[in-house]
Amino acid sequence: EVTVSSMECGLTEIDGAAENPDYYDSVDAEQYVTAKPASGKTFCVIASTWTNVSKEPASLWSHETFSGLITSDGVEFAPTSEDESYSSAMTSENGYASDTLNPGDSAEILTVFSLPEETAVAYLKAADFMDSEGVTFFEAPAN
Repeated sequence: EVTVSSMECGLTEIDGAAENPDYYDSVDAEQYVTAKPASGKTFCVIASTWTNVSKEPASLWSHETFSGLITSDGVEFAPTSEDESYSSAMTSENGYASDTLNPGDSAEILTVFSLPEETAVAYLKAADFMDSEGVTFFEAPAN
């Protein structure tokens, strides 16, 4: 079961999403630092809750929850490998650092997409979860 609680687009930075290259060399360095999008891009962050309503454990990687964002004219964007890294870092810092969701458990997931500036998202495309057939589309919440 998936609930989308918010979507914030047009972000020019995300605090605590990028891995700090100095983290392993210094005891004082923060593990994550501010992420900035590539030139001409902004970030879109989706907050969602995924609940395992089945009777078996399910595999749920934070960076695989939403596989695409779709505009009203049908253009689809997928997350980049950097976006997936940011999603994993933010979700881990938010308290979900696993890949298994047991029956009855829920996980709050933050998913990041890099999009061209001024992109208006109409739909979210959810990845397969718990052996669902096909993909699920959600109307994008107001930004």
